[in-house]
Amino acid sequence: MNSKKQLRKERPKPELMTVGNRQISSNGHWNNTLMADYIMLHGQSRWIPMGALGKVAWGQNTPTTKQRARKNLSRLWAYILLNHGRLMVTAYAPPYNSAQAVKMYDATSQQERQALQHKLSKMFNRQELSAERYELALALLQRPPIPMSSPPAELS
Repeated sequence: MNSKKQLRKERPKPELMTVGNRQISSNGHWNNTLMADYIMLHGQSRWIPMGALGKVAWGQNTPTTKQRARKNLSRLWAYILLNHGRLMVTAYAPPYNSAQAVKMYDATSQQERQALQHKLSKMFNRQELSAERYELALALLQRPPIPMSSPPAELS
């Protein structure tokens, strides 16, 4: 019998592959899990430009891939918030207020704190966030920064 339903083919999960001195997606597509891992690995202390995200996901840094990366940022922001309990900061540039770079939130930076507060208030006013996500993001934003000058007590 020829049924309309076909068995789904198991596909391997995409991974970050190192080619030369850069990393790219193994399947050449955007994947929130993969991109979140990349940003959390490389975006702790530096900004990652949209071109670099496009190059990791699709293998090239073009205006089209930058735009495609910008379109995926809101889903990526929510993914990192819900699955990793962290916040991602986006840097915007005039004249069109387009996203230029991303990095992981550093609680010691007042500029990043203000940028996230502004983003959260805009998202809340536009009803882009559920109450659960809004409360989680606010809790992470209000958490005091951890001083890194001394080791934690359990390591001493």
